[in-house]
Amino acid sequence: MKQTWADRQKQHVHFNWDVVEILTKGGSGNSYLADDGTYKPVSGGGGGIPVVGEYRHDWIAPYSYCGTAATGALEADPVWQIDRLEITNTGDVIFSSAYNVAWTNRVAAAYSPGQLLLQTESDWVSPYSYCGVAPIGVSQTDPFWYIDRIQVNNNGSTTTLSASNVAWSNRYIVPYT
Repeated sequence: MKQTWADRQKQHVHFNWDVVEILTKGGSGNSYLADDGTYKPVSGGGGGIPVVGEYRHDWIAPYSYCGTAATGALEADPVWQIDRLEITNTGDVIFSSAYNVAWTNRVAAAYSPGQLLLQTESDWVSPYSYCGVAPIGVSQTDPFWYIDRIQVNNNGSTTTLSASNVAWSNRYIVPYT
C-alpha cells in the first residue's frame, strides 16, 4: 500500500505525541506525562503545572484530540481543556485548543486559531525525493530534522529510507536507514 506524505507525517506525529504533550502542557519543564495519562511533577521542579487527573485521547481524521480535566470530571462536564492537532495534506501540523468544553463535545467545540507546530521541506534530486519535517523555528542547518529519502524504482515501486536528528542542509550526505 502506498502512503502519502501526509500519512507518513501522521505516523511520526502520533509517535511523538508524548513529546508534544510535554511541550504544550509542561512548557516550563517541571512536569512529565506518566504512563497512567497524568502529569507528574519532576523532583525539585518548583511547582507550576498541576497534576491532571483525567486524560483522554481520540483520533478522528484529520484531527488528534487530547483532553485534560480535574480528577473526577465526567466526560459530559464542560470543564475540559481539549488540544487538537491537525495534520494537513501538505504534512503541516496545526495546534489549537478549546477550554471549558465537554469531552463528549470535542468535535463540535470552538477551537482557538491554529498555531503551526511543524514545518516541512521537500526536494527532488534524481533519483531521490527528499521530504523533511522539523519543529517550527528550526533552521535548515540545525540537526533536528526527520527526513525521508524516497526512490522510485524502475518497476514503479518505491524505496523509502529515513534519517533522524539531521540538518536539512545535509540531506544529500547523511546516512539513511
